[in-house]
Amino acid sequence: MTTPTRNDTRIDRLMTEFGIGYSQNVKDRFIATKVGYTAPVDAETDYYPIWTKADWFRSEMIKLHRDTPSPAAHPRLSKERYSCHNFRLHTTINIKDEAEAQIKLRQGKTKWLIEQALMARDIEVAAQIFATGKWTSNTEQTGVAASPTGAQFLQWNDASSTPIADCNTARETVRQGCGFEANTLVIGPIVKNKLLEHPDILDLYKYTVGGVPTLDQLRQALQMDNLIVGAAMQNTAAEGATAVMGDIWGKHALFMYVPPSMTEDTPRPVSNFAWSQFDNVTENMASIRRWEINNPRKEALEVEMYFGCEISANDAGVFYKTAVA
Repeated sequence: MTTPTRNDTRIDRLMTEFGIGYSQNVKDRFIATKVGYTAPVDAETDYYPIWTKADWFRSEMIKLHRDTPSPAAHPRLSKERYSCHNFRLHTTINIKDEAEAQIKLRQGKTKWLIEQALMARDIEVAAQIFATGKWTSNTEQTGVAASPTGAQFLQWNDASSTPIADCNTARETVRQGCGFEANTLVIGPIVKNKLLEHPDILDLYKYTVGGVPTLDQLRQALQMDNLIVGAAMQNTAAEGATAVMGDIWGKHALFMYVPPSMTEDTPRPVSNFAWSQFDNVTENMASIRRWEINNPRKEALEVEMYFGCEISANDAGVFYKTAVA
């Protein structure tokens, strides 16, 4: 008779105090709600008003004698349609497995579903705003590896490029378009790293903090009030295949004027719309519901959201495509 080993007398159970996951829902990696103001709406699709820019910047007042009636002027109003698209996904739990498991299956899968909603929202916003043809023609620039001409600029991974000067140009272009200088820059992590390594940025801080600039110092160097880095990643491979990882926010850059407070009389370059008139909506504008399935007994968990993103002031942004190689 062989002597029993420790493994022969031990019941294998999943550890309850230790586990490994890959949640990205930490440290503001998802940025959809930072890029654009999210407006809760009470209709799945409807219109939002837009005041005519030309009427706000045209001076109509004239000098008059005090007894002369004043002239009449009327700011014009138009409208644009928004649509909230339905996003849904569900998973299942074997009720017996949940009862016997030493980990919280329902809690873990619920968190996973919520993160799926957050990822889908970032993918949707990135696809809408990091795209050509969405901003006005004179505010779209393309990064090239050499000899930029016309609406092109030298990519910022090149030591000879001029990111600070490009930012100054972008800031002024936005001011010419909407009346306010760009104060917000949206980039992905690869663009962030190339900017932090750029000689023009390093030179500003070569005698301080060991010559390694911080993210906040990069923001100051580019004269931006807000520097938003979208760090979330996406696996584009099919289930079961080798993961193909990529940045949701790519290698682009977007300069925008974002008003300090969202009101109806300020230009709002990016607007998110969330239809929240259904049950169990979370702070992420998503709804989680569950129901039982028989034969075998399972529990279904479903996440659902109605979400849409619109460029609502295309003259308040400058899109820099492929800012780095």
